[in-house]
Amino acid sequence: MADVMDLYNAEQHETEVFKCPSCGANLVFSPAKQMLVCDHCGGEFEMGKTYGVQPVDFATGERPKETWGEETVVYRCENCGAKEILARTEIAKTCPFCGTTNVVATDELSGMKPNGVLPFLFDEEAAKKNFLAWVKKKWFVPNKLKKQAAADQMNGVYSPCWLFNANSDSVYNGRLGERYTVTVGSGKNRRTETRIRWFLVSGNFSRAFEDYIVEASPYLTQRQVDDLRPYRLEKSVAYDQRFLAGFAASHYDKDMDTSWLEARSGLDKIIRQEILNLYHADVVDFLNVSSFYKDVTFRYMLLPIWICNYRFNTKIYHFYVNGSTGKVIGKVPRSPLKIGFFTLGMLALAALLIWLILTYLN
Repeated sequence: MADVMDLYNAEQHETEVFKCPSCGANLVFSPAKQMLVCDHCGGEFEMGKTYGVQPVDFATGERPKETWGEETVVYRCENCGAKEILARTEIAKTCPFCGTTNVVATDELSGMKPNGVLPFLFDEEAAKKNFLAWVKKKWFVPNKLKKQAAADQMNGVYSPCWLFNANSDSVYNGRLGERYTVTVGSGKNRRTETRIRWFLVSGNFSRAFEDYIVEASPYLTQRQVDDLRPYRLEKSVAYDQRFLAGFAASHYDKDMDTSWLEARSGLDKIIRQEILNLYHADVVDFLNVSSFYKDVTFRYMLLPIWICNYRFNTKIYHFYVNGSTGKVIGKVPRSPLKIGFFTLGMLALAALLIWLILTYLN
């Protein structure tokens, strides 16, 4: 198997299109084989990878100056407004976000180019299998869906994310409370009361964070990206446009500085909760935490996600597959009949338990 980069360098394509040297067809990246393949003649070409993506120091203010340049083309969906980034080897036929075919080429993309990418490790067929297994595990899904479930459209999209590393030092003070019960009164007035024993806390807290992800795509939410965790970040490699062959990517709509502010807010919440975990507290009167972050670094990464949809009873449902682990999230239709039978069953069980208790007491 040849090294396609040698072929590429030898031919010096001005538009950086990767062609099969045997038949001239476009090459695409194969997640299963982790190499470029030709769907026309079956040719396979090794890709040299540089594993590990070097973080960039945030404090120095240095920013990667490389842009996407001539290696990509941007298509805009006239229906939903989404923009997708494709390698020059690709032509957008449908929008991966809404499924319509009304897409047009637009201006070249400006802004920072990723310094790393987590390649797709699950191909479309593997993603479909995981989707079917996921559907069959759902309790209240209609039986018809379990038998006929099939993804109507699956699009592999690299989603832009900022990954932050940081060390934190925090100073805190607060007033926490622990509930306890006492018995008061006597005779008919004897009763149990719940009271709170208050205590003051203060101290220092240090914490190291690694690869805190902030989703930067305008088409996916932070919740969706978090729900798809974990990502096999140990498989990350230095950005190489060849990984986009056969796939799309979206560009960030939150720059690095904005994303760091969002990350810091999330880290503050983690620190606060971990400080509370140090104490046996049932209630919080107040807790003041002041955190200082140092050694902050970042990586601008593309994470692989299969964006998919399927149709059931004229309604379209969306689901997402982690392209590095195969984890599936999404919404499924519910069967009113199954929910009704389940509810009736629970009511019948409750009635039976009450009858048994009453029978035993009598």
